[in-house]
Amino acid sequence: MGNAPNYSAERLRTNLQMGVTRIGILKNKKMARNYSLKDEIAGYLRNGQEEMAMIKVEGYINTENHIAALEVISIICAQCIERIRQISESRSVPPDLRAAIETLIWSASRCECPELIEVRAQFAGKYGIDFCKHANDDRDGFVNKSVLAKLVAVVPTEEEKTVKLQEIASEKRVDYVPKNDVRHNIQNIVPPTGYTPQYNPQPAGYPGMPNYPPAQYPPPPPQGYPGPGQYPPPQGYQGYPPPPEGYQAQYPPPPPPPSQPPANYQTPPPPPQNEQAPPSPPSPPNPYKSTPAPQNPYQPPPPSQNPYKPPPPSEAQIPPPQNPVPDDFDSLEARFRKLK
Repeated sequence: MGNAPNYSAERLRTNLQMGVTRIGILKNKKMARNYSLKDEIAGYLRNGQEEMAMIKVEGYINTENHIAALEVISIICAQCIERIRQISESRSVPPDLRAAIETLIWSASRCECPELIEVRAQFAGKYGIDFCKHANDDRDGFVNKSVLAKLVAVVPTEEEKTVKLQEIASEKRVDYVPKNDVRHNIQNIVPPTGYTPQYNPQPAGYPGMPNYPPAQYPPPPPQGYPGPGQYPPPQGYQGYPPPPEGYQAQYPPPPPPPSQPPANYQTPPPPPQNEQAPPSPPSPPNPYKSTPAPQNPYQPPPPSQNPYKPPPPSEAQIPPPQNPVPDDFDSLEARFRKLK
């Protein structure tokens, strides 16, 4: 890691913000790569090339794990950005930020993000090179377990690859059935020699809930003598005490006695027959009652006869027609035939 530079809060903030942007770009690239790789694996399964699909699915699983680890690192960077003032004012590593800082230092050399390397250098200038060396090797065990397990590429097991192939085949609607030996290994996983399952059942409820004794069913009989309506007891109940002396059960129980008026109660006299009832007071006017709209005082009067209309012409003023029809029209037609 070389010599540690001088710590600068502004440089640390800037590199953390740039690291969040770079991690988002890396995550989008890996997601696009996995999307195309999923189609390629589905094509191998559709053509019956299960061996090639098994090889390709290893990279698919590692890329999925890498994406999940990048999301955790991005959240840790955002947390450190909000705690820049606390980091700058503290002389030692804050206890509530120790896991986040050591996770960023450990991820700097294992992630394709050069901004995290500068962040590691700033932490080395703040807390010392020895602290960064311990965090880079995870000697104290404060590195995030999810990042520690998913950021490093490992070879998945046959069961994990087969389960992932089944998920891809179901998503891409490919009829895929794993080989008999692989399916048998998945269904009948034999634990290693000397393995003893550890089962610590937790009581239901919230943590720290007191362990009450189980309830008794049927419930025990009530204390003391029962009421008059509880004899004889129902079938299946034992342990009822005997009824008191002179007790007689009544089934069904008698109705309660009618309520009696008090001794000084006086019946009101009946109203006289000839007396008329006083008239009811008039009801107050309703202020919300809709009133008819007043007539428009500016409504125009109905149209009258046009005083400027000229009077009809008299018979003496009617001119004669231009081409009057002769009375001897038939005779003219006869003359025309004769001329022809």
